Amino acid sequence: MGILRSKLEEEILKLKGEVFFLSPRERRFLDMISEMGVTNEIILLGIKECLRTLEPKRRSKYPIYMCYKKIMEIHDQQIRREAQIQPHWEARFKEKVALVKELVSDPLPKPRTPEEAEEILRGIEKEILRLAWKRLTAQEKGAIKEKFKEYEENRDLYAELIKEELRRRFGIPHLSIYRG
Repeated sequence: MGILRSKLEEEILKLKGEVFFLSPRERRFLDMISEMGVTNEIILLGIKECLRTLEPKRRSKYPIYMCYKKIMEIHDQQIRREAQIQPHWEARFKEKVALVKELVSDPLPKPRTPEEAEEILRGIEKEILRLAWKRLTAQEKGAIKEKFKEYEENRDLYAELIKEELRRRFGIPHLSIYRG
């Protein structure tokens, strides 16, 4: 059973200390990162590790969306651990390539390891997202940038939110042997 949303917020407030509520931006961040498939348990663990590096006085004012990178590191580790239970990475690689075969013109190198497979898929995904961005009008690009403007100071999060928006608009799947 996962941590309920109100319980998650309560735990975050305890970690931050001296804070009575999360800001609207922090609450939107929790919604967005949950939509990305990150569990509340991972979110809490990432925030806990992130805030642990700060002086106690700074924790209360530190916005939790600045913990994005740590949360995603833990999320990726969890996905990799779960994927090791299913060691059929070659089949997963072929499945992912099949999803976007119309978009891949060059023959792909045959990966020898899961790490190589993941690197190839990341390269394909990066190129597809770049092309999707290019297809947007200047107005559409501006609207997307404006939508996530409040997170612009955290470049990793800002870039990831834009990628997620492109995935939604164009139906682009996550290309990873570790993700479903």
